Amino acid sequence: MCIRDSTPTQLGMLIDGLFGEHPQAREHLGFAPRALTARRIQEVAREIDAPSVRLLPSDADRQDAQRWSVPLWFPVLAVTALLLGPSLIEDLWLRMLAIEAGLVAGLLAARAPLRSWMRVRGKDLGAGIAAALVMIVGALGVTAGLRAVAPDLMASASEVYSWATTWPLAATGLMLILIAGAEDLVWRFAITLGLVRRLGPAGAVFVGAVAFAIAHATTGPPILVVAALLAGALWSALAVRTRSWLAVVVCHVLWDASVVMLAP
Repeated sequence: MCIRDSTPTQLGMLIDGLFGEHPQAREHLGFAPRALTARRIQEVAREIDAPSVRLLPSDADRQDAQRWSVPLWFPVLAVTALLLGPSLIEDLWLRMLAIEAGLVAGLLAARAPLRSWMRVRGKDLGAGIAAALVMIVGALGVTAGLRAVAPDLMASASEVYSWATTWPLAATGLMLILIAGAEDLVWRFAITLGLVRRLGPAGAVFVGAVAFAIAHATTGPPILVVAALLAGALWSALAVRTRSWLAVVVCHVLWDASVVMLAP
């Protein structure tokens, strides 16, 4: 039996003293077993690349996620800028682009590891598409529930849908990509990933999503705050898990296109 194929129960039985006859194993099987010590078990366990649902499944992942620690003034600045934005720039698309671009410029000045976050790996595209599909399917259930329990909240969603018609379709699509890309660098990486060292992965995702939702309080109707909280949590979790800007942006753009451009 290979250690890699053993169950925890089987390993426990072996550790507690269950053993076979070594001479017969050598004679009939040509197999020379090695002692199953605690050290040997730990060595094999480190070699196993098993799937994990943890946000940071390995020590290497944790070290990578903790390389950047966001200055506490930056989340305050980001939230304040979005809250005050409607009083400064009326057009939604220009306002969001200007604010997020300004915040990204601040990250450049702070020497945030943007190049590391924006590295391109083949698996990241697939991760982003898969996450978007999960979000879209999940949103169908959430919206159905909100229509049943909070119809007035869902009625305000028409204001969000109307944003897709304020600019020509091609210009709207381009602005959506630019804004989503900058927004993810700011909220998912600079802020959420930058809080992992202080709060841990789950705490960083929670605080990042709440801050993102609060920042949208003056942008649109209450349904937008709810959407920002739920979607922000999922994008933040994806950022912590993959540490790939590409995966998050692909998911973000596909989601926004499905909501803003394709929804009735």
